[in-house]
Order: sequence, then C-alpha cells, then structure tokens
Amino acid sequence: MSKKNNFFKKIQETEFIFFKECYTTCDGYCCKNFHADNFKFLNQDDVIIPLLEPEFQSINNFSDKTFLNFKEKIFTLDNKKKIKIYFLKCSSKGLCHPHCIRPLICKIYPYFPIVNFDGDFLGVRECAFLDLFYKNEKNHPCTLVRQHKQQLVHDFKQSTEFLRRQPIMIFVFMVLKYLDEALMLYFKKSLNDKIYLDELDEKHKQNFFELYENNALTFNAWKTQEFKNNISNTYKILEQKYGEEFTQYFFD
Repeated sequence: MSKKNNFFKKIQETEFIFFKECYTTCDGYCCKNFHADNFKFLNQDDVIIPLLEPEFQSINNFSDKTFLNFKEKIFTLDNKKKIKIYFLKCSSKGLCHPHCIRPLICKIYPYFPIVNFDGDFLGVRECAFLDLFYKNEKNHPCTLVRQHKQQLVHDFKQSTEFLRRQPIMIFVFMVLKYLDEALMLYFKKSLNDKIYLDELDEKHKQNFFELYENNALTFNAWKTQEFKNNISNTYKILEQKYGEEFTQYFFD
C-alpha cells in the first residue's frame, strides 16, 4: 500500500473529537441542513461534503455504504495546476453507514486547525460556512462550541498532529481559511456588516440567506484576484518546501 493510501486509511481509523453522543444534545445539528427553510433553490435535504480524490476513493471502496450521491469538480489554479474535488450529497442526517468511514470534514467538525507551512497548530476556525456567522458562541447551535470549546481545542491540537504534518492537508487547511476570510469580507461589504445570525431581525436574515444562496450557486465571494493569489502563493511555497510529496495530488 502506498504512503498516500496509508495516510487516508489512517484517517478512516482515527477519531478526532472525543465527546460521546454529543449529537443527542443538539438534534444532530452538524448532520442536517438546519437553515433549509430559508433557501429557495438549494436542496433542502442534502448536506454537501467536500473530499479530496484519495479520500473519496478510500470511502468508495466500501460496498456497504450510504454515501452514494456525489459530483466531481476539477479546480484549476492560476498556475494551471489542477486538483479534483468530490462533493458528496449526504441526506443521512447522522445515520451514515458505516459511521467509521464518514468523511474527514465530518470527523473534525466543528473546527479545522489553522496552521503554518510547517503544519504547526495556530488555533481553530469553523468548518461550516454558516457557522462563521454567529457573533456570540453562546448562541451557536453546536453544543461543543457553546459549552466545550476549551477542552475540544486542547484535545484537537493533539489528535490532529499527524494530519497537520501532511503537506496536502496544510494546503487544504490554508485554503479553508482563505475561503472563510473571503466569504466574510464579501458578506460584510454586501450587507453593510449586518452578517451575524444571532443579531439579525427577520428582514435582514432574509437578505442574508438570499446572498448566501446566491454565492453558493455563483462562487462570487471567491472570484477576487486576492483570493486566487493566496491559493497560488500557497501552492508555490508548499511545492518548494515538500516537492512531490505535495505535488502528487495535482495534475496538468
């Protein structure tokens, strides 16, 4: 088995969050589209989950699984390098099977680690885009965010050690941070800083969700040259630092 396959097999075998049955305290918030009633065009039953191609292939090797619906998309960087991302459409509402092979983004929810180019742990940031838009963590729907963040972050630093040392995961975590930052900036400019769900009245919530849905369909928040430059510069630095160990995930 190749080093790459070993890495993604280890992801399958690893649990990163250690709060047993936390889903019973929040009605399974992380596995449902709790804001579905606010959308007009997006599928109200599906949660969209991104995966790298090797992770998707690793999961897809299981014949007895509930992860059946997916689309693939090739993203091209400004340097013409391409990477294939799979998007699972999950309507299992937390009852996925087998549960141990659920995607990485599900295993590390509600946060991903913020890292530098060595993979050192610098903090955490929200996995799900909508989770960015709560000003007061005490109002957040996720029990782990509301009540257990300090312990979670402490444990998360240790449990993600092997993840953070992989060059491709350094890239992924940095890109997630750029995605978050660009989205927040786009919403602040578009909605005059009226962006926090726990502070909005019904009229402003309607404006918020209309913009959110539009961006989900158009990707407008991520079409800026600054965002593209961040991605390209990150690729360049990781290519110089790690060589083929990193570039093997891309193609021309």
